[in-house]
Amino acid sequence: MFRDTATDRLNALRKRLHVNCSTVSLLLKNGIIASREVPDPRTRQPLSSIASEELDRFLDLHLPLGLMAYELGTQARHVAARLDKAEVWPIPLPDQCSKIYLRIEARSGDRELIHDNAEK
Repeated sequence: MFRDTATDRLNALRKRLHVNCSTVSLLLKNGIIASREVPDPRTRQPLSSIASEELDRFLDLHLPLGLMAYELGTQARHVAARLDKAEVWPIPLPDQCSKIYLRIEARSGDRELIHDNAEK
């Protein structure tokens, strides 16, 4: 469970998902990843808490481009080009946000990614 200051929470989530800060803010603000406020035990100031189950639920449905690239050991632009070639498109987000794909669509295009990597 992530329970730190707002900046620590955003950075931890950003690193875990391999996305930028704008994307994390958008996901939290729109409730795509649910968080709840809990009081800091020492200062009683409100802290946001994101349950691990909530993050797992998000990752069961979505797959960030940066995370795919990290898992494949390559750069995101190479993965994006191959997904575009396989006609797999990211969910619509503002331009400043990282690309996020629906997991089921990304995995169908993933077969072509694995095939392309095997040829090299």
